[in-house]
Amino acid sequence: MARDSRTPRLSRSGPCGALAGATATAVLPLVSLLAHTARLNDLLPRLHQHALAATGGTCSLLFEHNPRNGMLQATSGFGLELLHADPWLPAPDEAALVTGAFGQRAPTVVTDVGRKMPDLGSRLRTPMVWLVPLEDGSRRVGLLAIGLDAPARAVRTSADVA
Repeated sequence: MARDSRTPRLSRSGPCGALAGATATAVLPLVSLLAHTARLNDLLPRLHQHALAATGGTCSLLFEHNPRNGMLQATSGFGLELLHADPWLPAPDEAALVTGAFGQRAPTVVTDVGRKMPDLGSRLRTPMVWLVPLEDGSRRVGLLAIGLDAPARAVRTSADVA
């Protein structure tokens, strides 16, 4: 029986479908690295680089969500001048945008970050940001913020914030 040797494509139907536009061959090295990496910190730079390549972003910031107090702690970043050690507790307007991204369960593009999300804007120093909610079932795990200098490569959806 002949074996199918075609490269499978990743599905675009998941909650982060816009990030899943790469072929499986681009993801397989990351999966292999994950399987053979003893420390997650060794893998994070490659994951950030992959996210930037997939979106056209210029920098990224990975936050871990603390369910006890709602704060987001920056755990790693890429393309940033500085990784702030202080936790981020989004102000009410910022929190509404973050909650909206989690509610939609999809990446959300926010334009005019300096006005709409000033704290996050000061951390990323970009005019736009792509908020990618990270969940485990219904539990918030974290948030990936990808800074953009130009509109995102992904197909824009109703989740976009103008």
